[in-house]
Amino acid sequence: MSSSCVLYVGAIPYNWDVDVIQSVVCGSGPVVDVRCMMDNASKNKGFCFVEYLTPLDALNALSILSKVRIEGRKKLRIELSKEGLRNSQHLNKPVLKLNRLLLPSNVILPPEMQKVPENVGDIDDDMDLQIVDDRSHIRLLKRSIRDNPDIKAMASQMIANGMDLRQISSLISQFNAKNNVQQLQNAQHQHIQQQQQQQQQQQQQQQQPILPQQPIPSLPLPLQPSKQQQQQQQQQQPPQPINASSYLPAPTPSMQTALLPNQDPISKTLSTIPPGVLIELLAKLKLLLSTPNPTPQTYAEAASILNANPKLAVAAAQALLLMGIADPATATSNADIPQEWATFPPQTIAKLRLLTPQESSLIAQVLQLTPQQIAVLPLSERQMATQIRNEYL
Repeated sequence: MSSSCVLYVGAIPYNWDVDVIQSVVCGSGPVVDVRCMMDNASKNKGFCFVEYLTPLDALNALSILSKVRIEGRKKLRIELSKEGLRNSQHLNKPVLKLNRLLLPSNVILPPEMQKVPENVGDIDDDMDLQIVDDRSHIRLLKRSIRDNPDIKAMASQMIANGMDLRQISSLISQFNAKNNVQQLQNAQHQHIQQQQQQQQQQQQQQQQPILPQQPIPSLPLPLQPSKQQQQQQQQQQPPQPINASSYLPAPTPSMQTALLPNQDPISKTLSTIPPGVLIELLAKLKLLLSTPNPTPQTYAEAASILNANPKLAVAAAQALLLMGIADPATATSNADIPQEWATFPPQTIAKLRLLTPQESSLIAQVLQLTPQQIAVLPLSERQMATQIRNEYL
């Protein structure tokens, strides 16, 4: 195995210098030195030497750098150099801390080099702007490239187009100078705007009268009422009609005699109902029938209340008479109807009154049949029941 630590790299573009070559070989192994033969300050001789830490590192770099491609050109020429055999002092050299700040945009690196991190090495004094020498423009260019990705893309494309670093550094310096002037102008304009806003705010504050601050009076917290006070409040609340029978006194015989009319059958019926019960039943009906969206079940519940209290229908009729809503003649005519007729429409009741008691009782029984009960009747009886319902309902 060869003991050379130096690689010969040929067929490189003439505008590449040591800094560009360092960016190209960055990631190929531990590099300790890069030497480039130059015809003048901006043109090389087309080849350079890259020295590695050990011969094994150089041998590995040989296979890696052989995969580097340049768009539109042939690949680089990579060989082991005999120069490394004559130099035995390479082990005393520190490993360079390389980066890809000046990598040309037309250079295609193999995956082995892309996976290796940058800035791996022992020294990195090439970014110190305090040093003034013939490489000051290179340091300034690298700092601009590192701080601004747009400048890095511009410089990378310029190198690929054949420009040397002195030309690129001059253009980037002009670009930075214009940007600095623009940034300074923007900062001055922003500062002037802030001053104007502050002056406007001060003028507005001076125009507004300053009112003396008055202490906010502390309000006492509301006290929780005691149980005795709550009971008193409940007793002071007006009674609810729906519970009228629980607090209204029952009528005495003398009151019933005074309220008993001589001829009105409706009033006779009402006189037999205690006032508290009458008010309570009317309140229940009102609460039930005043729902926003009454359903058939609502009317069925109202009918059940009427069926459970036969005299309630008469009481409701009397209340409607007192309010002027119902016709007295109609109420009087319906006061003596049978209880099972209470749910029939007025026109049905009028037709039943024209029949004999026996006939009206039979017809009423048929009208009270449910659709389920009619469905189980024989055909002839079912047809007769349907005909009667169509005639009277």
